[in-house]
Amino acid sequence: MVILLLVVTTLLWGFTPILEKIGLTKVDPVVGITIRSTVAAVGLLILTLLLGRGRALIEVDGKSFLLFGASGLLAGALGCGRIMQP
Repeated sequence: MVILLLVVTTLLWGFTPILEKIGLTKVDPVVGITIRSTVAAVGLLILTLLLGRGRALIEVDGKSFLLFGASGLLAGALGCGRIMQP
């Protein structure tokens, strides 16, 4: 079972950039990252609630929240090379 999950994960992570490259043919990279991040956030929120971890989400301490938030900003927003270009 572990091997199967490993293979599925590898395929999903490998297929994702292909979808993004196709999507970027008609969409600005910043807009694309915004759409991807919004959909991912909503999906993760639903998953968190379905797994019964909503209380743990509410109980996250401020420092941890800031660290994860900074990580998201650095990787998702500032990591986009075209953010400063017109």
